[in-house]
Amino acid sequence: ESFDPQAITLLLNAFARADIRDAPLFRRMSAVARAIDPADFDSQSIANILNSFARVEMADRELFAYMGRAVRAARPESFSAQSIVLVVTAVAKCEMDDPGLLEYMAGLVRAVPARQWN
Repeated sequence: ESFDPQAITLLLNAFARADIRDAPLFRRMSAVARAIDPADFDSQSIANILNSFARVEMADRELFAYMGRAVRAARPESFSAQSIVLVVTAVAKCEMDDPGLLEYMAGLVRAVPARQWN
């Protein structure tokens, strides 16, 4: 059986919610995720994968860089406020140095018309 973005997201989220800080498991799932085309990830999967790593305080630079490419490959309008918050918070919590990603996320927020925030 192969893993798709949703399966990876569900597995990582379950372990993170259970506060299971199994570094080999998270490294393995990072490698599995990075083997998938970045365009195959939707905004929710990206946000939840990064959030899972942040919850267990595992700063995986390769994964965060890869997911940064996935963010840019996703449709901008697919990002909800929640997914934007999760991505930005994960980047900050894991102290990832990616000002380009943070500026891209800020641009997504700025692009939402004021009337849509109600």
